[in-house]
Amino acid sequence: MVAYDKCIDDVVYDLAGYVVHSRRNLIGSCAECWASLVTTENLPENTSPNKFLVLRDKGGLKKVTPNMFFVISTIETMLMKHFNETGSYIRDSFERVIAKASKLTLYSICCHAHSEILVPSLIYEYIVIRFGFQAKWKKPFSARGAPSGMPWNPPTLLSQSALMAFVYLSC
Repeated sequence: MVAYDKCIDDVVYDLAGYVVHSRRNLIGSCAECWASLVTTENLPENTSPNKFLVLRDKGGLKKVTPNMFFVISTIETMLMKHFNETGSYIRDSFERVIAKASKLTLYSICCHAHSEILVPSLIYEYIVIRFGFQAKWKKPFSARGAPSGMPWNPPTLLSQSALMAFVYLSC
């Protein structure tokens, strides 16, 4: 199994912010939900996600709260274990991951009134993103369309942050 290290922490933190951004319409204007998901406080200088964010931030990245980060990193740990199991790439793999995620005990995020809708939606979004990355990693090099012997050029359909995360997770 790939070790869960600081490199992965950086990307998981960045993707957690992206997940919040992508579900902003669903979150709406609930101040309590926003307070439990994002923070305006700067991260400690010596933390790994802070160094990565400083490199990437042009003013629009979402800084997630420790609880939100813990939820997403718990899901990431579960996904890493799942992808290393035999049979993890069969047809019902996604449903098995959703079933595993529903059994996890997670920190509380979102307000009590919206948590029943928002938390599964945020987790689902992250799992979809990770399955997309995993599919790209597992797809044989020759099937990517690059002639053998040629360097791989990443697809242009990926957003810049998704591409950064894809490249950064492979370190």
